[in-house]
Amino acid sequence: DPDTDYLSVGIPGSVIQSLSRIPGLRVIAWGMLADLKDIGFDPLAIGRKLQVKAVLTGRICVRSTRLRLQVDLIDTVNGQELWGDQYDRELTELFKVQDEVSTEVSHKLRLRLSGEDQTQVTRRYTDDIEAYRLYVRGRRYGEVRSVEGFKKAVECLQEAVRRDPGYALAYAELAQVLHTPAYYASVSPHEAYPKAREIALKALVMDDTLAEAHDALATVMQNYDRDWIGSEKEYRRSIELNPNYPVGRFHFAMHLSMLGRFEEAIKEAREGQAREPVSGIMNAGLAWILVTAREFDWCIEQSHTAIDVDPTVTLTYIAMGTAYEQKQMYPDAISAYEKGIEIGGAVALSKAFLGHVYGSAGNRDKAREILHELESMSLRGYVPALDRAIVYDGLKETEAGIQALEESFRDRDTLLIYIKVWPHFDNLRLDPRFAGMQRQLGV
Repeated sequence: DPDTDYLSVGIPGSVIQSLSRIPGLRVIAWGMLADLKDIGFDPLAIGRKLQVKAVLTGRICVRSTRLRLQVDLIDTVNGQELWGDQYDRELTELFKVQDEVSTEVSHKLRLRLSGEDQTQVTRRYTDDIEAYRLYVRGRRYGEVRSVEGFKKAVECLQEAVRRDPGYALAYAELAQVLHTPAYYASVSPHEAYPKAREIALKALVMDDTLAEAHDALATVMQNYDRDWIGSEKEYRRSIELNPNYPVGRFHFAMHLSMLGRFEEAIKEAREGQAREPVSGIMNAGLAWILVTAREFDWCIEQSHTAIDVDPTVTLTYIAMGTAYEQKQMYPDAISAYEKGIEIGGAVALSKAFLGHVYGSAGNRDKAREILHELESMSLRGYVPALDRAIVYDGLKETEAGIQALEESFRDRDTLLIYIKVWPHFDNLRLDPRFAGMQRQLGV
């Protein structure tokens, strides 16, 4: 039922969100729920795949205004039930039921909670069920990671905070889906980041313990303000508040790699991967960080792992293609980049990398075709000048490449912050003007 399907994601998501704030408890993020459909309703198989000791399962039935929820906490080692209960309530009591489930699970896991921990477990961010439904839908749309998905996510979350202006968690998620499209270069940095900052700060005024809001603010400070010290402080605060928040760990690992702190970046990315072993983006993120660290063989191995987990993440193929290109395995690199373009999500960037490998392989005509495609795309929407600079680097056309980078610098293109570590700038890096841009960026 489209009117109640939000419950099947929202109830476990809210319980996960509550439990993830308990110190020392590893909780799988709610974004992983969709990745478990291939396993079916098998707690032991889920436990093995996620490397967890207990699984909370649930069955939901809605009749008119009544909600019936059966929950069971299962030991994944021996399959024994640790606890089970059934709730038969009015839908208006949904939030109370979620609080009770979170509290009971923490008790059955024999967790010693402080008064503050107990407050966090039963914390509610809204009492408006419709606002809650819109929040859940917004998160689901945002996780699609597409232009249309982000657009729908923004619409849902804006409506959620319109209904409940005090809904801090919805504001935090709105900040995330406002700034993330700039990563994918589907919107201009000047359009994305100021809005995201305003919303993140609004969320933090309401509740400064929201890891999601600190992470969103950190990303704006990094990508738009180029404030490395301030953004690191915010990333660390986000992880401190919720070590189980996977997006925060992914973003912080990317931050460290951008500054050339590869040992720390790899450690952070592996920690995120260990907490979310079936997350496509966490596995792809580790592969990309290995590229920036020039660990190309390891990157290829990790890329295959990421594809086994989730073959639909564009970043995986970008990382794999880059590693193959650096090993001069050009046909494999071309194949990987083309797969990234086929999947979508960051089409212009994938095309730029494809143009780079064509240039590196000596196929200048193909590289120029890519340049023309990027120019045509820029007539229909935002395409960073950085993408052209990448192709010019592959062609070893330094003057045109530096000019494109200078334009990118003026436009505050998001991915320019990675110029210190991306292999796609190794030719342009030989020009003294490149070092000047690095100094201006502070990397």
